[in-house]
Amino acid sequence: MTRYIGRSLEGLGIALAGSMVALLFFQVCSRYLAGYSPVWASEIAQAQFVWVCFIGFAIALDRGNHVSLEYLLKRLPARMRLALAIVSECLMLGFALTMAYGGVVLVARLKDSVTSGLGISVAWIYAAPAFAGIAMFILASIRLRALVRHGDTGVEP
Repeated sequence: MTRYIGRSLEGLGIALAGSMVALLFFQVCSRYLAGYSPVWASEIAQAQFVWVCFIGFAIALDRGNHVSLEYLLKRLPARMRLALAIVSECLMLGFALTMAYGGVVLVARLKDSVTSGLGISVAWIYAAPAFAGIAMFILASIRLRALVRHGDTGVEP
């Protein structure tokens, strides 16, 4: 399940980052070749950047690339490593829920605000933390379940 979610997030992140680069390239070319720089291009690219960052947080969680003190974990007994891994995933669940809730609150408060160039709701931009928080909550739940069931922290002494 995490593999499917992780691949989906990676695909979405790659698509957003790639289209962001293409959009910025278009904007630079139009500025220097045509003397016109469309405002909407930078506005969309900024929103894409926000989404790429938050999706990247979820991808890092899926890959286990968030900051950890692996040097210290390797020196602990297996049961202590497992206990710390469970506590860490529980903290991640709390963080993910907080981020998702904060994103939902932002979306609700800013749904009537519009961007200056496109005139679309800024709620689409602020939905990124909610989306990433939900994805991180799902991924952390799956990881926590695997830890409790199998007891494998993935850190070898």
